[in-house]
Amino acid sequence: MPDIATITTHYPSDPPTRFDLQQSTEPIINAVNDIIGRPEINSALIDTVSLTAAATVLIKHTLGRNYVGWYVVDKTADARVWRDTSSDAKANLYLPLACSADVDVKVVVF
Repeated sequence: MPDIATITTHYPSDPPTRFDLQQSTEPIINAVNDIIGRPEINSALIDTVSLTAAATVLIKHTLGRNYVGWYVVDKTADARVWRDTSSDAKANLYLPLACSADVDVKVVVF
């Protein structure tokens, strides 16, 4: 084991330049921007929506943009839930859902 007194630390003789800093932080910034830019990050939890069989329910999602996707995170009955593609609801405001049986659901919209 070397003696503490003989260990030396070498620093660059010149401080880092703006280019050096930008070059070293650019991959980090790109990674963070990639994560922030994902639609799943900007999502909305819609708490307890009552769906009725044989009816389309328009769920207001408040994203301020067209939704990209959605998924059910909780439901109170054994029912299939799907997006009603025949609905003419505006995708920047509503998610049109239909179901096979009456059910209360919680939905994440992204």
